[in-house]
Amino acid sequence: MIYERAITPAATDTQKVGRDLTPNMRALRLTMRIAEQLLCHGVSAHDVVDSALDITETLCQRRVHIDINATSIMASQDRGIDREPLTLIRTVSMQNPNNLIVQEMQDLVRSIRGGLSLDSAEARFEKIIAVKPTYPSWLTMIGNASVTAGATMLFTNSWVVVVTTFLVGCLVDRLIRWLEARQVLSFFVQAISSFTITMSATLVVELGNRGVWPFVGVNPTLIVVGGIVMLVAGLMVVATAQDAIDEFYVTASARFMKTFMMTAGIVMGIVIGLLVAHGAGSKIAVSPDPVALGDPFWQVMGAVVIAAGWALFMQSKLGCCRVGRNNWRVGMGRLYVDCCKWRGTGKRCRGSISRICGGNHCSYVSFTIDRSHRCRCRAAGAGTRTLQRVNAVRR
Repeated sequence: MIYERAITPAATDTQKVGRDLTPNMRALRLTMRIAEQLLCHGVSAHDVVDSALDITETLCQRRVHIDINATSIMASQDRGIDREPLTLIRTVSMQNPNNLIVQEMQDLVRSIRGGLSLDSAEARFEKIIAVKPTYPSWLTMIGNASVTAGATMLFTNSWVVVVTTFLVGCLVDRLIRWLEARQVLSFFVQAISSFTITMSATLVVELGNRGVWPFVGVNPTLIVVGGIVMLVAGLMVVATAQDAIDEFYVTASARFMKTFMMTAGIVMGIVIGLLVAHGAGSKIAVSPDPVALGDPFWQVMGAVVIAAGWALFMQSKLGCCRVGRNNWRVGMGRLYVDCCKWRGTGKRCRGSISRICGGNHCSYVSFTIDRSHRCRCRAAGAGTRTLQRVNAVRR
């Protein structure tokens, strides 16, 4: 029995640990490791529990109870009145987002439900952990910085502002990785990053005031807004709300407090940056008023850039990022966006954008367009052929 082996001298030999584990214990250990990988990459507690229960119901003969409290996972199994119950607890530490690993784990869970043997499941899991599929850091940096550029495109079509915010996003992404490598707390990472964004906007303003082309007349508010969107995008707001709705209140409360503290770090960094800039004699002014949206066409393009950049930063599979290439071909095929008042056209716009983008990112994009402008989209030339190919892939 497991508990008897734990107190014998032979159990102190690390080379013998796990050699004689029962299939039930191996299945529980595999379940905990898969649940850890899902939770540490930002998957909601309800989805983690569902995946874990799918494994235990397939590989274990007796029912297993799975519970998640903030950053700990507990699996408990009652093995009858004549045997001791099993309880496993695993602590989870959050990691950088990596949808490649999450999707591989979800595929593994589906394969287990489909009849994959325990030996094959363990070997496949070890292979995923050993390889750790990931994109190069420079590629995820481009994706993260594209979020700032896309957010700016919602308000302006000035290439100077878009390029400037993209470069600031690249700088902040490198800074965040450097701070995380030195185990700086998330609160101070957010504060230092927002401070850097504010000082970058101050530098652009000072260059414009001195007549340096092309920074004359650049609105610093757009640079700060674009940078803040990149920082806010990393917060687990959706997962927090989902955990609260699914009644995982402890996990939801912990994630909410983390979101609150990281948001407070952003605010503190901006305030300190403005104080430092004004103390140095700069005349930078960041308006707290809502920024007016720009041309509807550039709003659509900005939303596409944000969705594609975020998918790339989250390290989604290339099949999910293929939409970015198709979207640009639609743009080259003369994608027209007109404002109209007819309600039915807004519905058609929502459907067209969903065919182009697909996935959860597109739901947000189409909702924004439909509620704000009642847009109408039509594609001509190469864009129409691209839409047909996208629909064929989705079918």
